[in-house]
Amino acid sequence: MLQQLRQLVIPALILAVGVGGFFWLSALNKPPTRIAAPSQPPLVETQLVETHADSFPIRVNGVVVPFREVRISAEVDGRIVMKAEGLRSGRVVSAGTPLITIDPEPYELELEKLTLEDKQASIERQQIAIESKQIATLISLVEKRLELATREFTRSQKLKATNASSQAERDLAERTVLEVQDALELLQNRRELVPLREAELQAKSDLISSRRKGAVLDLSRTEIIAPLAGIVTDDVQEAGSFVERGDHLFTLQDPSRFEVDCRLRSEDLYWLQDSAGLGIDANAADISTIETAALKAAFELPEIDATVTFKTSGESFTWQGRLTRSDGSGFDATTRTLACRVVVDQPRRSASSGPPALIEGMFVEVVIDVTPRTKLLAIPRAALQPDGQVWVIDDGKLAVHRARPARVTESVVLLRADRAGIESGSKVVVSTLPIAFDGMDVRERPAP
Repeated sequence: MLQQLRQLVIPALILAVGVGGFFWLSALNKPPTRIAAPSQPPLVETQLVETHADSFPIRVNGVVVPFREVRISAEVDGRIVMKAEGLRSGRVVSAGTPLITIDPEPYELELEKLTLEDKQASIERQQIAIESKQIATLISLVEKRLELATREFTRSQKLKATNASSQAERDLAERTVLEVQDALELLQNRRELVPLREAELQAKSDLISSRRKGAVLDLSRTEIIAPLAGIVTDDVQEAGSFVERGDHLFTLQDPSRFEVDCRLRSEDLYWLQDSAGLGIDANAADISTIETAALKAAFELPEIDATVTFKTSGESFTWQGRLTRSDGSGFDATTRTLACRVVVDQPRRSASSGPPALIEGMFVEVVIDVTPRTKLLAIPRAALQPDGQVWVIDDGKLAVHRARPARVTESVVLLRADRAGIESGSKVVVSTLPIAFDGMDVRERPAP
């Protein structure tokens, strides 16, 4: 009986202890009492707005092109009888070096022919001089004959009154006078033609002289000499080829200076002109000087120093140049850019490494430092939000401004002071916010 009672009581006690432990553990699983924290404005980082008085770079890419190329063409017809060994594309030739000789024989024969024609004209001139003397002598003799014939005719007319001469004698005397007068007239006409023949001969001599000068010039043009020290960039003729006047022979590139063909955007052009401060002297005495200055200020680029950089194998090599002019009639309608030229006066380098000189076709970077006269403000790049907003803290409140950057550099964003609506010394937010609106309360993170 006792054994049965034990078997009933012990399981009941175990069950009671389990139920009590369950309720006790359930009481321990209650959540802690929540206490609402006080609301605080978001914390932001700020930096000061500064006045930008320094220069900033304008960076454009460009291609190196020749400053001057000379196309050499044949000025006479003929066969090429000599071509210099150094006249090959890519070779450098010195000024004054004979490069091509065109067969000079036809032009030497022409000179000989003109020399003979000149001698013939000289002989004709001597003949005219001798003939002129002969005509003068003959005229003198005929004049004496005319004087005698006239006296004879006068005498026969006097004898007619006394019937001492016949009609036949008088007719003969008159005929003699007429024949002598006719001979004298012919001689006088020949004498008057002498100056005309001399003038004609002189014109012929002048023509021969002019042809001789042309022949000498053509003969000199048969030998083509390098007009400058340069690089041969185009070699199209070989010895033995027949060329005509105007045929292209070769091209020489002047290596003493090079240009960089680059393109400026409209905003780049604005800052260049603003930095140069192009103005007009209104006190100039000549109105044409004022008009010319106005045209230059309106259409010409200001000359500004520039740095040309060529990068290869992870290294950079620089040359000094200057922006000189625009290349073309205006902005390209497709790219909306203005083609311009940067001149490099010293394209060769004395450094032991890197390219020894600029070479046509190099792709380079051009950097032009400009110092605008327009007042600019500088803000950190982080202060310009993706949607173009700039957040300014004013007495613990957030002021939202719409900014249009005048220039973005590697470190700062430049704003025009007259359009930004922000003053120098203001604090701009450089951290992010999930939401921002005018008048929003913010806290400024203290400086570390």
